[in-house]
Amino acid sequence: PLTIHPDEPFGRALKIMHPQLVTNEKLRQRFEQEARIGGKIESDHVVQVLDLLDIYRELTADLRDLYMTSVSNRINETMRVLTIIATIFIPITFIAGVYGMNFDFMPELHWRWGYAWSWGVMLATAAGMLAFFYQQGWLSPTPKSPPRPAPDYREK
Repeated sequence: PLTIHPDEPFGRALKIMHPQLVTNEKLRQRFEQEARIGGKIESDHVVQVLDLLDIYRELTADLRDLYMTSVSNRINETMRVLTIIATIFIPITFIAGVYGMNFDFMPELHWRWGYAWSWGVMLATAAGMLAFFYQQGWLSPTPKSPPRPAPDYREK
């Protein structure tokens, strides 16, 4: 049996789709049994029902894939934001780490404006990286394309 944990990302989708998949499989087995027992006339009907079950199974698999794709896209957007934040803070952390080592022979430590200078370098680094990311289009949200019109299959 399938163990479903609602806390997992796909737990809710699996919980919804699992009964349908089990029912489809049971129906398929039952119809195959009846096809072996039944006559020629019933066999055609059973084949049609089995084809419908296969179609429904494919549709549920497509729905699952669509859900997984949407979850993956949301995770990718989150990872992009977190990566940008980490990329901005890594050089700032390095600069703060170097000046936090308290060596006596660092000339900048004894300057009158050394503290302000280190803050200026950190802010300039962050501002430069933000400007670069914005120029590359990494900070702007991805534009949503307008929905496509449904195809018209009516005879003209």
